[in-house]
Amino acid sequence: MTDRAESAPMAWDAAISTGVASLDEQHRSLFECLNLLEEAAVERSMLRTFHVMEQLSNYVHSHFAEEEFLMRMHDFPGLAGHMREHRSFTNRLHQLRKIYLDRDISRDLVVMLREWLTHHVAQTDMEYVPYLTAARRLDLGLPAVAANDSASLAHPAHAEALDRLPRFT
Repeated sequence: MTDRAESAPMAWDAAISTGVASLDEQHRSLFECLNLLEEAAVERSMLRTFHVMEQLSNYVHSHFAEEEFLMRMHDFPGLAGHMREHRSFTNRLHQLRKIYLDRDISRDLVVMLREWLTHHVAQTDMEYVPYLTAARRLDLGLPAVAANDSASLAHPAHAEALDRLPRFT
């Protein structure tokens, strides 16, 4: 892994918005945790790294719980697979925290987290977006759209109406 000066910090981007304000804010915070972890790794600050790892561990627990609750509430058919991915990440993070007590693996942790966030938030999480968005459309009284029709869900004619709906916060 390169030093932070050679690697750009990861940033949340509107292109990976779920349309759920609380989840988007949590995703932003996960990206911020990654950047803090990377800074600590570059500084070789084991205490700071461990502190960020603890924050991250606590944060993903509450984030995953909310995300899974919303998927369950909106009958997302990929819930079981999504939950497996969450558990796999949580288990891997727990393993890395244990190893970290014996030796500095902060750079390995940064690489793992960077790869996981890139894949999970930008791809896996996008699978449930149409289901949550469809529920918001029905609440507005808009015509029903198939949950797998993400192009229709994002149609500009409905954007203003969707924006008036309260976000899931």
